[in-house]
Amino acid sequence: MMAHLRKWTRRFGREATGATAVEFAFVLPMLLTLTLGAIDGGRAMLAFNTVEKLAKDGARFASVRGSEYTSPATQVEIESHVRDQAIGLNGVVTVNVTWTPNNNPGSSVDVRVTYPFDTLFLPFNSLTFDRTATLNIMR
Repeated sequence: MMAHLRKWTRRFGREATGATAVEFAFVLPMLLTLTLGAIDGGRAMLAFNTVEKLAKDGARFASVRGSEYTSPATQVEIESHVRDQAIGLNGVVTVNVTWTPNNNPGSSVDVRVTYPFDTLFLPFNSLTFDRTATLNIMR
């Protein structure tokens, strides 16, 4: 019995037929998970940074177009400006504009941008990115 066991262990140690395929089968799911997760994470970071930039751009647009500007910015114009800048976001970008107390110089304007981000590979289906920028109205 012992001789048979020694013979079998020597044979098992020498023959590596199919070992590479088995190792690849173990490693492939982890490799794909990391790769696809990195891609989705990169997409999420791009969307988040874009939403943050949109809020800042909208607040800047509104702050230099207050009541003393030749044609003061309306909520519709600010929303349109923000949506025109939303390149790369393939969804509904929600824009809310609030003037405190009004759009006269010295007042403030808040621009809130919300974007629902759908993941492709990450375990959760959706994220919502919500950023607000506040600036004082200059003129």
